Amino acid sequence: MHTRLEGALDLLATPIDADRIVSLLERFHGFHAALEPALKGLVPEALLAPRRKLPLLQNDLRCLGVSEAGLLALPVCRQAADLCDTRAGAAGALYVMEGSTLGGRIISRCLQAAPWHPPQHLQYWNPYGDQTGARWAESLAYLQSLPRADADAIARSAVATFSVLQAWLLPHSVFSGPAP
Repeated sequence: MHTRLEGALDLLATPIDADRIVSLLERFHGFHAALEPALKGLVPEALLAPRRKLPLLQNDLRCLGVSEAGLLALPVCRQAADLCDTRAGAAGALYVMEGSTLGGRIISRCLQAAPWHPPQHLQYWNPYGDQTGARWAESLAYLQSLPRADADAIARSAVATFSVLQAWLLPHSVFSGPAP
C-alpha cells in the first residue's frame, strides 16, 4: 500500500508545481485535523505532543499563501478519527504517520530546489530534522511496549490507515477532484 500511495503522489518528480503541493498539504491538514485529536488519551501525551503535525501544516500552508479563512474552510477527513477507536487502532495510525517522516526528509530536500519554495523551510515533511531517526526509534519502542495480544489489531489499523489516507489524498485522481 505504501508503494502504491508513494507512486501515485509522485512527489520526487521535478519540477513539482506549487499548487499541487498546496493541494496536497491541504489534504494532509484535513487528515491530521481529525486524527490528532482522536489520538489523545490513547497514545501517551509525552509521545504524542512532539509528533503533532497540524501546527506544522498550518504554518506551511500560511507560508504558501493560504489565508486564515482558507485554513478554517479546509475539509476534514472524519474517517481518520474512526481509526482511533482503541489503543491498538491509535497505535496502528501512529505507526503509519510516523513512518512517513522517514521518506519525508527526501521529499523536503526535493521541494527546497523548487523555484516557488518559500525562504523559510516547509516543516511538514521534515518535522524532526536531525532527530528523525531518534523519533522513529521512540515510536517503535512505544509500539513494542504494547501487549503482544494487540499486534494483529495494530497491523489491521495500519492497513486501514493507509486505505483511509489514500482515499482522502487521491479521491478521484491525483489532486484533480473535490474533497470527499
